[in-house]
Amino acid sequence: GWRPRPNEAPQPKLPDSLAERVVAAEVWHLAARAEHASVPAFSKLSLQLIALGAPSELVEGAHRAALQEIDHARRCFALAQGYGGLPWDPGALPELADSLAAPPRRPDLVGLARGSLRDGCVGEGVAAAMAQALAQGAEDPVIAETLAGIAADEAEHAELSWAVVAWCLKAGGGPVREALREEATTLDDHRAAALPKEAPLSPARARRR
Repeated sequence: GWRPRPNEAPQPKLPDSLAERVVAAEVWHLAARAEHASVPAFSKLSLQLIALGAPSELVEGAHRAALQEIDHARRCFALAQGYGGLPWDPGALPELADSLAAPPRRPDLVGLARGSLRDGCVGEGVAAAMAQALAQGAEDPVIAETLAGIAADEAEHAELSWAVVAWCLKAGGGPVREALREEATTLDDHRAAALPKEAPLSPARARRR
């Protein structure tokens, strides 16, 4: 399944209220599904890197990131089970199945650079900052440790994305540089709508509501 080994599963402190446990379980279930969905994204990145002739260090980093996302998903599912008492697994990803059935798109340096800037440098960087902030505010040491580990890995993923962008610039030159300028402008235009005004509820904060 998608849970750590029994001796590795995080054991959170359980609130007395059933409603609070249900809320916490749902929060961690949603987090687990998001981490689970990130696994194929890094698997796809590794294939794109190989297809475009990227250095082995970048390919290795993409595979390592996918394995880290598997670990994140397992830990989050374990916390969801710890709070809710029921074993939750991600199930199938129909959208992934649909994408695999669609005609493949030829990867190119411009698309790789833009996607890495948007989803990696910015997306993973924001995820790392949010996880770190939640870790610092967590009352349960188990939750704090879990979130701190996720934050460290997400920061590593952002660094990998910057390295991919740098390689794309070196290999692709002017067209990649212009595409990155356009992508940065788009991100700047939409940052107010894209970024939350406050971090989402952690289980600890949710219990206090």
